[in-house]
Amino acid sequence: MTFSNSIKNQNNLITTLFVDVYGVLHEGGNLFPGVKESLEKYKKYYKIIIISNTTPECEEVIKSLSTKGLEQGVHYDAVITSGDVFIEEIKNNKSLIYTMYSKYPTFEKYSIPQTSDITQAQNVYIGIPQNEKGEDIKIFDVVEEGKSVMSFLKDKNYKLDFIEKYIESLKGKKVYCANSDLVAIKDGEMCVRQGFVGLYLQNRNIDVKFFGKPYRNIFEKALREHNVKPQNVLMIGDQYSTDLGCDSLGLNTALIRSQITDLTKDLEYFHNKICTPDVEVKHIAELERFLTENRIRAEK
Repeated sequence: MTFSNSIKNQNNLITTLFVDVYGVLHEGGNLFPGVKESLEKYKKYYKIIIISNTTPECEEVIKSLSTKGLEQGVHYDAVITSGDVFIEEIKNNKSLIYTMYSKYPTFEKYSIPQTSDITQAQNVYIGIPQNEKGEDIKIFDVVEEGKSVMSFLKDKNYKLDFIEKYIESLKGKKVYCANSDLVAIKDGEMCVRQGFVGLYLQNRNIDVKFFGKPYRNIFEKALREHNVKPQNVLMIGDQYSTDLGCDSLGLNTALIRSQITDLTKDLEYFHNKICTPDVEVKHIAELERFLTENRIRAEK
């Protein structure tokens, strides 16, 4: 366990845990060992809000967590997704939207007008990136291992033809990125996700609006709906680039190391800076000492 010297105010009592899903609770398969026990233990002292950069709404995540043995009311209190925040903004949209890559069924749920012709669309939604065969794109098929992801996203590259082919059609349109994650683990492989496409397009001067971590919209929704102050929150996640970006709001941060932690460490995703966690551990269970010490300090 590593503590930094950046703890916002060591006398502020942490009352609420914002918890990421992928890389913290699981990586697409079963829960990591000890996760259920840790969450159940922490819930005796803290409100626990699951905050996920996933495009399904919270009800779908609650169902998914239940299949893995995590129950609302026992292991956590609520779920907020980047999809929830995106839908809040877009569901009253009356202009045509085009979906890049895989479809987004939630549009039909809210009768959001869609078009299959990108030239007719006023808005564009980035789905999960796929190649021409409809397959997920592996990160190391487009980014050379060991190279800076940030520098790669700033350069035009023939390996990014799956994005480049849209560039001209996107000019003058609003592009929505409802999942800011660059990569996700699928079947043991690191695959490109919407945030990768969104950042590349933004660096090519396309108007992209992001939702979810590290952007303020998802954190402000969580703080508002659960009536908690930023200084009383510990955000627990596995990515410097997204989960820790919220420190501009004054939240405390904990980094759980995962397969993709170092892959995005160099990424100046939010306000052109790389964030430093207040505490760094290998597993969520290891936060018990940090949280206990915080309670003791705050009670003195």
